[in-house]
Amino acid sequence: MRARASLRDEIYQDILDLLLGGAYQPGEVVNIDALSRTLDVSPTPIREALVELEHTSLVERTARRGYRVASPLSGKQIKDLMEVRTILELQALKRAYPTVDSWIDELTLAHDEHVKAFEYLPRAEKSQEYSAIRHYFEADWRFHTIIFENAGNGYLLKVLEGLAFQMHRLRQTVGHGKSDGADATCEHSKILHALQERNEKASKLAMKSHLNKVLKRSVADS
Repeated sequence: MRARASLRDEIYQDILDLLLGGAYQPGEVVNIDALSRTLDVSPTPIREALVELEHTSLVERTARRGYRVASPLSGKQIKDLMEVRTILELQALKRAYPTVDSWIDELTLAHDEHVKAFEYLPRAEKSQEYSAIRHYFEADWRFHTIIFENAGNGYLLKVLEGLAFQMHRLRQTVGHGKSDGADATCEHSKILHALQERNEKASKLAMKSHLNKVLKRSVADS
């Protein structure tokens, strides 16, 4: 049973890499037999992994057609999603700021990792190294997660975790989000610099500006 669960988890991650790496377009049918050949496994663990992925809203099950990649987010859905993120992020930053001395080094390391992942991204895209593309997204998200982890409210963190896959859907909608890496790392740098300077007001303004720019880029590309 452990071996089967391990295989299912591995296939789950492989399919997630394909989704985030752009191997499938929003609304495209996910052919189980083709995936079985690509991943060199039987259809069973693929079906099990797709059931799990359905819970994330990244794939949808349709009558008589099996699974397909989730439809693109509408412009209103993108705006609503980013509105919620802005409310949560600014509140988390406000709550976390008093203890910034204890987590600023971790945030700095996370930013450095995000920059490295971005610099490697062109090579990963060219060679279809999907795990490296996923790593870029995870490094981006980790920067924000650290602030939530230090906000002193576990429910805030759980809400953020619930939004993670919706952000993946947003990336699928706008071409997988890879094109804004230079902007995102630069905007994160401004947030980090303000925190390193212990300028709470500037850090909040930088965070709000970053999220507003993510919204504008996303709506423009959708």
